[in-house]
Amino acid sequence: MKKKKTKRFILYIAGSLAAAAIIVGIAAFLMSYDETTNVFTAGNVKIVLTENKYPGNDSPEVKDIVPFTEIEKNPVITNTGSNNAYVFLRLTVPVSSFTELDEYGRKKTENQAAQEVFYLKNADDAISSCENNFGNGWREIRSLAEGGYYDDEGHWTFNKNADTRTYVFAYQLSPGDSYLEPGQSTVPLFGKVQYKNMLEQPGMDDPIKVIKVEAFAVQSDYLEAKEEEIIQKLDEENVPENKREEQRLVEIFNMIG
Repeated sequence: MKKKKTKRFILYIAGSLAAAAIIVGIAAFLMSYDETTNVFTAGNVKIVLTENKYPGNDSPEVKDIVPFTEIEKNPVITNTGSNNAYVFLRLTVPVSSFTELDEYGRKKTENQAAQEVFYLKNADDAISSCENNFGNGWREIRSLAEGGYYDDEGHWTFNKNADTRTYVFAYQLSPGDSYLEPGQSTVPLFGKVQYKNMLEQPGMDDPIKVIKVEAFAVQSDYLEAKEEEIIQKLDEENVPENKREEQRLVEIFNMIG
């Protein structure tokens, strides 16, 4: 009998150890802990507008100017953020009604007319080059212009009593290369402004003439679907390639608000 009791006791102890082992195993599983942390860094679209050659609003170079005066002014956008971006410049220039003269003092127009007070020129344009000249890579979005309208032949006509004209430009080196990468800068929209030669006319009494430059940016990543929708819609309407591309840029600019 004692042998049987001993055997049962040993079996019981063995069973208890087995149970303990099971309990310990379960406890170890329930108490085991690990974690995975996913870190996401939000990107950002950030730009800086500079005019490093402009002498400044308080400099003598911009005061008491006379006809043909040229002043360096070179608006450039730099992408200082971490994401690719579409960038735009909105340019508002003063308009007055006057008769312009050429470099010899002869009338360029017979009658007084509303027109821009300055020519917007590239840095290396001659002083006798009396016309606007914008930098390569900048595309004017005509449908967003203000202060007048383009006629069927592409000529600009000012609204009556307009005192400013507003341009909108998109930076677009090519249709497939439209965005600005982090760290990249645009070429200047223009390099200098030239005060026009004009007769003294009513409406020119205000000596303060303001040129306003505004920069805008919107992310270019993940806008491809939006662009495809725009292009598809325009293709259905058989819009020419240049108009389709302009409409795409208009839609992107409108996203900025």
